[in-house]
Amino acid sequence: MTVFHSYSLSQHLHDHVIKIQMLGNGLMLITIAGSQDHVITFCTFSLHRLAHCIFIVIAVLLLFFQIVYLFLRHVILISGSREAAFTYAIIAAGVAHAITAACTQGNLSNCGCDKEKQGQYHKDEGWKWGGCSADIRYGIGFSKVFVDAREIKQNARTLMNLHNNEAGRKILEENMKLECKCHGVSGSCTTKTCWTTLPKFRELGYILKDKYNEAVQVEPVRASRNKRPTFLKIKKPLSYRKPMDTDLVYIEKSPNYCEEDPMTGSVGTQGRMCNKTAQQTNGCDLMCCGRGYNTHQYSRVWQCNCKFHWCCYVKCNTCSERTEVYTCK
Repeated sequence: MTVFHSYSLSQHLHDHVIKIQMLGNGLMLITIAGSQDHVITFCTFSLHRLAHCIFIVIAVLLLFFQIVYLFLRHVILISGSREAAFTYAIIAAGVAHAITAACTQGNLSNCGCDKEKQGQYHKDEGWKWGGCSADIRYGIGFSKVFVDAREIKQNARTLMNLHNNEAGRKILEENMKLECKCHGVSGSCTTKTCWTTLPKFRELGYILKDKYNEAVQVEPVRASRNKRPTFLKIKKPLSYRKPMDTDLVYIEKSPNYCEEDPMTGSVGTQGRMCNKTAQQTNGCDLMCCGRGYNTHQYSRVWQCNCKFHWCCYVKCNTCSERTEVYTCK
């Protein structure tokens, strides 16, 4: 019989975040660190196929604090795979999303609502700007400076990373929402004010997940044999077509995540918890890569249905629950 314990990965990481002070503006640091919660939450909620959410979390910390861990030798980010493409895109979008949200909420002193979306009247459409529009340009600008800063080498991987960073931010910008409110006597809509809002991060994550599924393999193009690569093109013979701005791109095929491989950073799926009946990617058939699964049983016993009796004692029943957990062989 096996007993399983759970812990908060997000809380564990926050303990390390608090100890590191690399930005002069403490509020900005807290805001950026908070964007990792968006990444962690979405990753653990739905991206079972990516399998290794811890890699994304570590990538967030590396990008945030510019620390070169020895772990970089073998984490997934060292390969130019489609998983790395997704990771860079969602981190860049996550930083822009978190900063923009903080500006809108008034949590940062050096930004606020979008000043260009205030008071202008759109006569043809019958509404004017009002409320507090999210200043997405500020968030995107900050993300560019902060996330792109570590990409200093002029090589194919740098071009790939920068493209995916920009794709994540552009997808965020393209999915901003317009919300409106009517004003008038007795519920009429004599005038209408509108403002822009951020999409929910989970919605953005699903869009990026689709982009991950449709990621495009690319290769670098050099001006001459001895020069550094200048741009990326779709990897097809006799083609120099560039990928779309919102495409996620990768330069190497993904490693085999079923088996442990220290060279690629894959920890394999042995011992991973899976769902016995699910047909999705978290199901045992797919998660365990056809190797089968182990069944663990554990029970929980507690006092229940307690009643106070006069006078003076409490009488309880004993309740128990048996649960099965499945892990990959």
